[in-house]
Amino acid sequence: MLKNISLIPVIALLFACGGPTRLEKPSSDLATLIEVVKLDAGTQQMLIRLSHRKAKVREASTLHCQLQINDAKAVQLPPLQTPELTAYAREVMTWSIPDTFTIPQQPKINYDFDCQLRSPDSRDEHFRSHGTLYRLGNQQPPIYR
Repeated sequence: MLKNISLIPVIALLFACGGPTRLEKPSSDLATLIEVVKLDAGTQQMLIRLSHRKAKVREASTLHCQLQINDAKAVQLPPLQTPELTAYAREVMTWSIPDTFTIPQQPKINYDFDCQLRSPDSRDEHFRSHGTLYRLGNQQPPIYR
C-alpha cells in the first residue's frame, strides 16, 4: 500500500515533464516559409524545404526567388514548379543554381531569399527568408548545411 502511494508522485512528475504532444495551431497570418537544407558547391544544387502554413490547400505553383549569399550580388534563380501543397505541408525540393553564381568556400555563409509563389487561381505570395549555413568538414567541393 505504501509502495503504491509513493509511486503516485513519481508518475505525476513524469506526466508533468512530458506533457501532451504539441499540436501545431492553425494560423492564417503566417506566410509560406522557405529554408535551405543543404547547399552543394560541387553540383551547384541546393535542397530546400518549403513549408505551407495555411489551413487550406494551395494549388501547384511556380516559385520565383532571388538568392543572395553573404554580401554578394543577388542572383535570380530559375523558376521552380511546386506541387500542390496540402494544409501544413512541408515539401523538400532540389533547386539548381546557375553556373555563373560562385558559392564562397568559407566555414559559414549567410543567405537571403526573396521569393514569390505564383499560381493562376490563388493570390501571389511574397515572402523572405534568411539563415546561416555551416560547412561540413573539409570536403572538396564544400557542402553546407
